[in-house]
Amino acid sequence: MIKKIIKGILIASVATFYFYFLFIYDMSKNEKWLNDAICDFAKQEIKGRVQEKNGHGRYNRIRINDTLYYYQISKVIVNSFKEKSYNIDVGDSIVKKANSKRITVYRGDKKSIFLLNCED
Repeated sequence: MIKKIIKGILIASVATFYFYFLFIYDMSKNEKWLNDAICDFAKQEIKGRVQEKNGHGRYNRIRINDTLYYYQISKVIVNSFKEKSYNIDVGDSIVKKANSKRITVYRGDKKSIFLLNCED
């Protein structure tokens, strides 16, 4: 009976490590996909209101006009929001020109301008 329990634990451990190194570790090690997604966002013209916000740290995403976009802020040009964080929140209005890293975010009567972190 003890041998079955130990065998089950070993199989579960090996499966967990295999899954981690196959999927999660490889994606976090190679972040080219994230840079490509952010640069795709920079190439598009967008006007709309943020419907949904997910992510944390480097992996932020927002949904505008039923389309999901990844973003990372590299520089703050103007921050009229009172918070110390520079995140884009649900309900914010966004205006962004095509082929521009500059995002203009409107929250009520306040306006902030951020630059996307996209390595061309």
